[in-house]
Amino acid sequence: MTFKNTTATINIKMAQHNSSIKILESITTSTISNSNPSRKARFLGTLGYSYFKTKRNSEEIQLMTQSLAIRKKSNDFYGSIGPNLHLAAYYQQLNRQYAIKYAKDANETATTLIVLLKDRDHCPF
Repeated sequence: MTFKNTTATINIKMAQHNSSIKILESITTSTISNSNPSRKARFLGTLGYSYFKTKRNSEEIQLMTQSLAIRKKSNDFYGSIGPNLHLAAYYQQLNRQYAIKYAKDANETATTLIVLLKDRDHCPF
């Protein structure tokens, strides 16, 4: 599963979004991905972002938002940075206030993690 998600992510970076979507759609229907919330969030977020980049599916916002919600629910601070940045990119042309909100959330989370990493005794991971 992780290998496939990594392959899909590389495909996104290479602008091969349709290949990425094929891989991710097969993963997200797997029962294995549903048994691990962190993995499920990763797959859903990456699939939503792939849909966004191809402008071909109305599920993009739902998947990216669901991914972020799963990350927040499981206190996955590091994992919430990506979905926040993807949502900021999504909203950049549609709703500037939302774009700024998600970008700030990503920045605040990253800044907090840096502080926590400096003080490893209080780091949550």
